Amino acid sequence: MRSEFKEHIIWIGPFYNNSAHISIADSPAAQKWQLALIDAIYARNCLISIIGYSPKRFFPFGPIKSKIKYSLRNNFIFGLDFLNVPYFRSITLRNSLVNALTDHVDGKVLVTYNSSKWLEDAMLTLKRKSDFKWVCIVADNVAPINADAYIFLSWGYYNRFNGSQPKLHLDGAIYKNETSYNSITKSDSKVLNLMYSGTFTKWGGLEWLIKAFININDPNIRLKISGKGDFRYFKKYYKLDKRIQFFNFLNENDLFKEYNSTDIFINPRPISISGNENNFPSKLFDYLAFNKPVISTLTDGLSPIYRNILFLVEDETVDSLCSTLNKVIEDFRMGTHNYNHSNKNKLLSWDDQAARFLNFISNLY
Repeated sequence: MRSEFKEHIIWIGPFYNNSAHISIADSPAAQKWQLALIDAIYARNCLISIIGYSPKRFFPFGPIKSKIKYSLRNNFIFGLDFLNVPYFRSITLRNSLVNALTDHVDGKVLVTYNSSKWLEDAMLTLKRKSDFKWVCIVADNVAPINADAYIFLSWGYYNRFNGSQPKLHLDGAIYKNETSYNSITKSDSKVLNLMYSGTFTKWGGLEWLIKAFININDPNIRLKISGKGDFRYFKKYYKLDKRIQFFNFLNENDLFKEYNSTDIFINPRPISISGNENNFPSKLFDYLAFNKPVISTLTDGLSPIYRNILFLVEDETVDSLCSTLNKVIEDFRMGTHNYNHSNKNKLLSWDDQAARFLNFISNLY
């Protein structure tokens, strides 16, 4: 069914070229989420243009100038020129966006993924010259005060936001994965593979997970770890426990090969650490596509619907996480786990989310 929405959407967000080297500043999770929703919007015959900027490390660690101009799947990205040096990057990004859009945005909807000072300044400059609607998607940054409407990935942030503008909670959907398991089966190997993929910072909870893992006296389990960041701090654990395997950062093809051999996924984001309450871990949409148990905390960013889908760690202690790991491992081996596909199937699809997105924007007029 095609949408009756006729407005032209201009989507502004961070993108990088898949064929290029991924820098530490690039966000594969942000790009994957944006393109999934954009593809679903396209499928509803909605006009949409994409303006991208590729955040890189400042020169000399990154390029002195930056611009992207390429296609991602079916999406052509118009890239912004900017000077990639401190202070001037924000100024040149703002000016580049304003110059590109001046006289071209009347009656349109401008959608920004996350917000920053230069982007807010650009929107306010354009607002003085043109009549358009600014919809800000708040992923993990602070919501700006001057947008016309907001879309929140975080359930908690959505509920706490008390601005007068319209708002929508839209966290996403399970990513399509042609190679995922169709059902849960016990591993053919005696060794059970546990998987953590994400940040090596405190917000990901990796050290908490490792401390719990090394307290499990089971030679037939292995913890696979992949992600971005400085993993040198964790080498002491690798030397202490040879069941831990570090992959550092993997491209999506290699990462999915590891996912396919994984038996249990783990998302141990600490609830108590400031910042996680405004963050939705979209990595869950990858994990759930593989139809395997997912052990997770229920941070404030997660909707209550996930309580019946994930295996929850209720107490933020090593003992509690260790106990949950042991229980899920035992149930998985025995085939007595109560992983409920019917609950997972209650989650909305990307097409459902695109319909909600377009309906929300239509009601702004």
